[in-house]
Amino acid sequence: MKTIKTILILCMALCFATSCKKEVDMTLVQKTVYDNTDISMFHVDDAWEVTFVYDSLHSFVELEYSAYMEEHVSVMDTNNWLAIGFRDRFHKETGSVFKATVHTSVNESLIIMAENASVITMEGHFDLEHINMELHDASVCNGLTVSAESCSLHLGDGSQMLGAQYDGTNCSVFVSKESSCKGLFNVEQTFNAGVYHQSQLVVFGGSMNSASIEAKNAFTINMAQAEVKDMYVHLSDTSEATVNVAEAISGFLLTGSTLYYKGHPQLQVDCDESSSMIPF
Repeated sequence: MKTIKTILILCMALCFATSCKKEVDMTLVQKTVYDNTDISMFHVDDAWEVTFVYDSLHSFVELEYSAYMEEHVSVMDTNNWLAIGFRDRFHKETGSVFKATVHTSVNESLIIMAENASVITMEGHFDLEHINMELHDASVCNGLTVSAESCSLHLGDGSQMLGAQYDGTNCSVFVSKESSCKGLFNVEQTFNAGVYHQSQLVVFGGSMNSASIEAKNAFTINMAQAEVKDMYVHLSDTSEATVNVAEAISGFLLTGSTLYYKGHPQLQVDCDESSSMIPF
């Protein structure tokens, strides 16, 4: 008898919970915000998918998200940073949409920081004085095509830069903690790269007057398709690099590192007994 009563109580509780459960509204909300506002610094958070479009005539932000998120969506300008994310940590329903498209006409400095598995897509050719992009927490950037006086790219925590194309005066790339940067770089003066902690840098092509690369416990640096005039290398902790250098390579190889080099450069590299330089 007690067993039957228990079953009845559980059934009633289940029916009550089912009847009280709110149906999630997945209808798409579309909004345009910050119309004609010239913002050049962006913080993208919480796995948002944001497309940046170079638009020489207009500046505005288009939002698209599932209706039930309305009270959680946060898009605000704080100290000249446009922050795109959520007000609080809440459970996102399967199939939810949270996307933004940023139209920008900026032609001086563009700064983008992406965190917590956000996805950045760049559309159009950006012609700038300076671009600074930071990717953290397994965030991804696709399709960066930019001409600039200077470029600074920082990737960490399993983030990826895919298909970057840079033409400019100086460029710095720092990749750490199992991250990856792949692209084409034409650099008139100096290209600086630091690759650490099982990360990789792959340069598909381009040319550089001077390059400086540092790798520590790195997966690999492959710059065989980039033509470099002079290069400084500092490889340690079983790092590996492949380069194409015309005139001179200087630097250090330490603790089981390997440098593969193409061309006939002068070699002024201190190499310990566990490391090696190999022409190909």
